[in-house]
Amino acid sequence: MKRLLTLCLALVCCAGFALSQDDAKTLTEAEAVLANAAAPYTPEQFHALAMREILTGDDPATFAAVQERIAKAASQVAFKNDDERAERVRGVTISASLWKYGGRFVEEGYAYAKAAGVSDPYFALHAQKLGMSEADELAGYIELFSRAYEADVWIFRSRSNRFAALLSTLPEEEARTILKRLNRVYSPRLVENDELYRPVVTAIRTMLETY
Repeated sequence: MKRLLTLCLALVCCAGFALSQDDAKTLTEAEAVLANAAAPYTPEQFHALAMREILTGDDPATFAAVQERIAKAASQVAFKNDDERAERVRGVTISASLWKYGGRFVEEGYAYAKAAGVSDPYFALHAQKLGMSEADELAGYIELFSRAYEADVWIFRSRSNRFAALLSTLPEEEARTILKRLNRVYSPRLVENDELYRPVVTAIRTMLETY
């Protein structure tokens, strides 16, 4: 089965647009989830189905084309109700704008998210391109870093200088309060994975020492 999925993925890549390494992995994982499934798909399978739709075929020229692919995937899923359908479609659409197609559709995705009343902190990574204010950019980083997700450690480490610069625009006591909160969030993680979280904790404590 694994060999078959790999072969299918290779054929898709040749027939459609070139996939990044991460997107190729996403597509392989989606195919594995859907290997023994058929329509009507379950809501839990929707993300995999949508990823397969948006990562196969020709390279979409517009954000509307991406939305059409997601809508096609949604039409094959037995959602509990329209509210669940709308919520899951919004989530996948915003995620696709952020992480797929090399960020080509991040501006449209940001406008879509704002129109839908959805705030996604990952848009802070594209603050300059999106024309975000420093206050909104900082709010995005604070929300993102407060989650302390293992998969987001690379973001903290790569954006710590920018984060520190944005913090410096705040009153001293407010900046210290934010850093103290982050220190309380990350420090317990050292027990779980010292190698991963130590650089983050060190950076936070170093920032604290500057105030």
